[in-house]
Amino acid sequence: MENIKNLDPQETDQILRLPNSFYDKGYKKGKEEGVKDGERRAAIRIAKRMLKKTRI
Repeated sequence: MENIKNLDPQETDQILRLPNSFYDKGYKKGKEEGVKDGERRAAIRIAKRMLKKTRI
């Protein structure tokens, strides 16, 4: 990565756009985990709101 920083910005963009299956797999896995985490957090927020309403 340090060598890439020394290149022209256009060349850097082209290199980073090259297909990299490990990167793509990690990106997809991270994205899926992020969605699951977001759904879990949303469910917790909804449950907390419902609990607050029932306490009143």
